Amino acid sequence: MDILYIDFETRSLLDVQKVGAHRYCMDESTEMLLCAYAYCGGVVVTDEMSGLLLRLLADPAVLKIAHNAEFDMAVCKYVLGVDVDESQWFDTAYQAAYFGYPRKLSHLTKVLGVRGKKSQEQLNFFSRSVKTLDGVTFNNPKEHPNEWEEFKEYAAADVESMRDCYVRMAPLPTDELFVMRATLRMNFEGVVWDTDLAERIGQRATAYEENASAEALRLYGVANLRSHVQVKNALIKEGVQLESLNKNERGGVTHPLLDLRDQASGSSFSKIKKARQRICSDGRLRGEFVGYGAHTGRWSSRGVQLQNLARITSEVNANLDEVRDYDHLRQHLRLCVKAPSRFRLTCADLSQIEARIVAWLSGCKWRLDAFAEGVDIYARSAERMFHVQNVDKNSPYRHVGKCAELGLGYGGGHNALLRVAPDLYRERGEVQMREIVTKWRSANPEICRLWRMLENAFVSAIQNVSVALNLPPFPMPFRFDGRNMAIHLPSGRALFYRNVAQSDNGLSYLDYSQGGEHPQREKIWGGTLLENVTQAVARDVIVEVMKRTADFTYVGTVHDELWYYSDTDVLPDVLEAMSRPIKWARGLLIKGNGFTADRYYK
Repeated sequence: MDILYIDFETRSLLDVQKVGAHRYCMDESTEMLLCAYAYCGGVVVTDEMSGLLLRLLADPAVLKIAHNAEFDMAVCKYVLGVDVDESQWFDTAYQAAYFGYPRKLSHLTKVLGVRGKKSQEQLNFFSRSVKTLDGVTFNNPKEHPNEWEEFKEYAAADVESMRDCYVRMAPLPTDELFVMRATLRMNFEGVVWDTDLAERIGQRATAYEENASAEALRLYGVANLRSHVQVKNALIKEGVQLESLNKNERGGVTHPLLDLRDQASGSSFSKIKKARQRICSDGRLRGEFVGYGAHTGRWSSRGVQLQNLARITSEVNANLDEVRDYDHLRQHLRLCVKAPSRFRLTCADLSQIEARIVAWLSGCKWRLDAFAEGVDIYARSAERMFHVQNVDKNSPYRHVGKCAELGLGYGGGHNALLRVAPDLYRERGEVQMREIVTKWRSANPEICRLWRMLENAFVSAIQNVSVALNLPPFPMPFRFDGRNMAIHLPSGRALFYRNVAQSDNGLSYLDYSQGGEHPQREKIWGGTLLENVTQAVARDVIVEVMKRTADFTYVGTVHDELWYYSDTDVLPDVLEAMSRPIKWARGLLIKGNGFTADRYYK
């Protein structure tokens, strides 16, 4: 297949970083300045537009390669009026993320050792608006010929760098091509956002915040509830000392001033402002999901951050007539995600998928039996930990079993229980929580052994280049090239750990998935390796479900959950796809749960 390497340069009154690619490209003020492109191995051409370029963009036999291709596709569709088909596009930023490299092109070129990008000053000179006495305008290329030539050199250098990076990196596995393009399809479809409901929620939130601020000033002399210093000083006068004001790190300390602070410092409602900036003319949020946004391959989110909407824990409705308090109001934000007119929203998630995968990887028989029998895993875990029988959902044993399951599977100790169950920790105390850790580990020797096996295989591969870890369901190869480790998963892809280091402090690698010029050096051991592998396998199971339901319109994904729009109820088909055995995961028992409604009620 012939290849077109392409990079559009644009200008607009909008800031693409604030509004996102789709809202930006749909705006009337957005226009293309020039396009830099190279056809196959040819020289890079820079021009404003040509008939040849239009023909290449429309030709289904030509693969279009761009860095952060979603933006260039949006330019084609909304600015140039050229239809886009995600199957004809390839994103080198996704390719970089898959192999554990940084997504940003300027950082990627440094890591790969290819020619770097030019300075961004040339780009900003023409793409950013300029304020004048008469209003806002842009620098005219005809009035700045020298700067315009530098601008063209900048654009050409981008294409050269991208082409070099594409060639330097290995090809993507077939399934990753599917995920990359499915994400593009999902982001172009978009999620309907109820702006009216969001604004009403925002008004309620403002009322709570203003009332809390007035009360804090009247009762405690605190003028700014977001100020750590002011709140801490006021608490000291009240005889309360706290190291942290974080709600989960207060050790059970309560005070009316802390309640007021919680009502005036919630960041959840900032999503309303962000949605207002990014919403497209048809009421949809587009481009909200990032394929391979996490090291494990899972999606992350941007913009409104739909992946971390506050969970609904009690009754909510779009009329807001049952709102009890500030925290309950925050839960109503989920209802802003809705189905379009004459359609329904289907949400389905893989039930307890991580626990199922850990049982499968470790060969823990009692767990596998529990999932096969449809038994409540939290209750069964409590029965084994405390040597009791017939634990039901109302038993205090089950609550402890649930907390242990959520906090201890990846090697966590009593501090992990503090994070997942702070109330239980305060109630029982450190001594009892340490005992719970011991009981859970005694009941799950296969999982504890798996932590050691994974870490030993990692170290062995560093020393011997390659090792195959024989897990109960399949062999898992570890391969080390002198700097980087690849753990090969049963689906056929690999997890990459860049610039691995082994020292007296343990194992670590450079994690580029968080973005930024300076990657984080992350420590790893057997517990974190199990977490990585488990979440990676869970993500691959979701991909399998996406392939099975590719004829449906999926519009979002949150961890192990998929969202669909349809004019009929597709939930039975999706749940069937979620329960069908997977060829590469023989013996893994999967199951789905979900609902179909007009809004996101989960």
